[in-house]
Amino acid sequence: MVGDRQSPLDGLGVVLLPAGTTGLRLDLHSRNLIFVENLQAAEALLELLAPSGEPPAILYHAGMPSHDILTHITALADQAAHVAIAPDADLGGTRIATAIWNSLTQTAQQRSVICDIGMTPTHTPQEPWPPDSPVWADLRTMLSSPAAALANGCLTRGYPVEQEGCIVEAMITHLNEAGAQ
Repeated sequence: MVGDRQSPLDGLGVVLLPAGTTGLRLDLHSRNLIFVENLQAAEALLELLAPSGEPPAILYHAGMPSHDILTHITALADQAAHVAIAPDADLGGTRIATAIWNSLTQTAQQRSVICDIGMTPTHTPQEPWPPDSPVWADLRTMLSSPAAALANGCLTRGYPVEQEGCIVEAMITHLNEAGAQ
């Protein structure tokens, strides 16, 4: 809704909305909510999950979410029965997941999980971070964050995993394991 005007977005595919739109309010019509970092990941998930009986809502936030986007994330997460935060499996992703997690209410956090999309067995291994890269030290600092498991996965693999290649597999597995689908 924008002001008093309601505009259903169901069935429209990926819809880009300026998060700072005055009076914008998003109402969730799904039990499940997935936050993704990349447009291609949102499109891939939507294409596969839209035909299902009750597809999850998917919010694409284009990297580190702004204050306005975090406000909408918080409101949507409060409406969801189950929330999956699924950023890239890299240093930026751990920071993004932490920012999203910290924006959630305690009640929403209890229904939320930060997913490590790098756990998919079919992801393509990447070139490892150089041994002298500051990424190693920065990821180690994230081991005390809400995204500790994601940071640990990144450290264990030693390379980044972007959503585009494995988000569908990761989210189908996650939704099935969580009984959220």
